[in-house]
Amino acid sequence: LIHLEVKFAVGQAPESVLVYDVMGNILLTTPYATSSENDIELDISKLSSGLYFVKLSGDILESIPKPFSVY
Repeated sequence: LIHLEVKFAVGQAPESVLVYDVMGNILLTTPYATSSENDIELDISKLSSGLYFVKLSGDILESIPKPFSVY
């Protein structure tokens, strides 16, 4: 599992969390539950070892992809 702490302005919560591989293929899409929680938990147990990117997406918000590694 990977835990993300997300901070955003009121009314700008992401709609989904996307995980990409280094080739830009979307491997995981998880809807973001709109609540007051700023913590997101993703199950990455099915990902092979390697480098990946996580990105928050929505109508108002489009984040810069952040890298993470799976060992």
